Amino acid sequence: RLFDDHEPLLAEYRIVRPDGSLRWVRVRISALLDEHGAAAGAVGSSADVTDHRVAEERLAEREERLRAIVETAAEGIVTTDGSGTILEFNAAAERIFGVDSDQVIGRLRWTDLLAPEVRDGFQARFESYLSGASPTLVGLGTHELPGWRADGTPVPIELAVTEVTTGEGRLFTGVLRDISERLEFEHRLEHMATHDPATGLANRVLFRAQLEDALERA
Repeated sequence: RLFDDHEPLLAEYRIVRPDGSLRWVRVRISALLDEHGAAAGAVGSSADVTDHRVAEERLAEREERLRAIVETAAEGIVTTDGSGTILEFNAAAERIFGVDSDQVIGRLRWTDLLAPEVRDGFQARFESYLSGASPTLVGLGTHELPGWRADGTPVPIELAVTEVTTGEGRLFTGVLRDISERLEFEHRLEHMATHDPATGLANRVLFRAQLEDALERA
């Protein structure tokens, strides 16, 4: 290829120095052309790129550790780009919404994970934030939202969203959890506090609260 197309040859090699240390070397070989444009020879150069390779390997290791943490997290983790398109969707998110990541990543927006009746509203809020408006969702603690599973059944979720800016642009990461059991437990506690366990009828606690409310309104 060097002598036919005159394209430089690039390669990286690991070498062992006399002292036994290992180094990475990048080699570049270019064709030397005569006055007719034909290859008459070649010239080569080399550079020690060990530090660069080590940095790349460390970055890859950190990314692998981070990916392992994300995939084993108990909470669902969803990352989107600035348009809201889903880029990352971990195993917990798959369980919560009942859908595989390959059916979501690059295909759906984060608002597609919400109940149909609220999607347009939250998309409008998201776009308003992107245009510079005050945040109503991003970076403001947790929010309870009506989620929507792939099979069309609702699932209440608790969501916290953060934003980071990278060389690839603005990225948003949502950490979420299914709060179905918590809401059911709270509902049972409320029912137990306001109803007689034997009859299921409203008890004196509820009657007193309603009486006090009526007196305050009088």
